Amino acid sequence: MRRLIIMFVALIALAATPTAVTATTAAPYADLERYAFELINCDRTGGWIRSDGTCDDYGSGKHSKYRPPLRWAQGIADRVARPYAVKLAEADACRHDLDGANGGVRLRREGFDGDWGENIGCGGGTPREMILRSHLGYQDEKGTGGWHWRNIKRRDLKKVGVGVANVDGVPRLVEDFYQP
Repeated sequence: MRRLIIMFVALIALAATPTAVTATTAAPYADLERYAFELINCDRTGGWIRSDGTCDDYGSGKHSKYRPPLRWAQGIADRVARPYAVKLAEADACRHDLDGANGGVRLRREGFDGDWGENIGCGGGTPREMILRSHLGYQDEKGTGGWHWRNIKRRDLKKVGVGVANVDGVPRLVEDFYQP
C-alpha cells in the first residue's frame, strides 16, 4: 500500500510539472535517500559525520565553514538521481557518464537548467554501509578540496535530489546538487 501511495504521489507531481517528463522510478530506498540527505547537510552545516553514521555538531560550523542546509528536490530525485542510480547498479558501474552524458546534461534533459554538481557513491555491502562509506570518503576530501567535498560545500547550490538503488546486491548512490 505504501509503495502504491508513493507511486501515486510521484505521478501527481509529474502531472503538475510543466517540463517534458521521462519515466519516474519508484523510491524503494526513500529512507536511505533521506539518510544520505541528512549526511550531506551534516557536513554542509559544519558538522562532522562519525564512523557510526551519526552527526556531531550539526549546524555549528565547528568542523568546516557553515553553509545553510540544502533543500530536498523531489523532482530531481525522482527524474534524475534515482533513475541514474538504477542504471549504475544494473550495469555494476561507477561513473558519471555511463549514459553518455554527465549530471548537468541529465538535469537539463528534465528541465533543470541551472548550476549543478554530482556525487556518486559505489561499493559493496548494504546500501546503508555504502552510503556511509561514501560520505566518510567525501568528508576525508575536506583537506584536499576534492570535488565531492566541494559539491557539498558550494555556496551557490541550494537543492539536492538523492537516488539510491540496489540491483542484485549492487548498491549505488547518486546525489545531484542544483541551483536554478
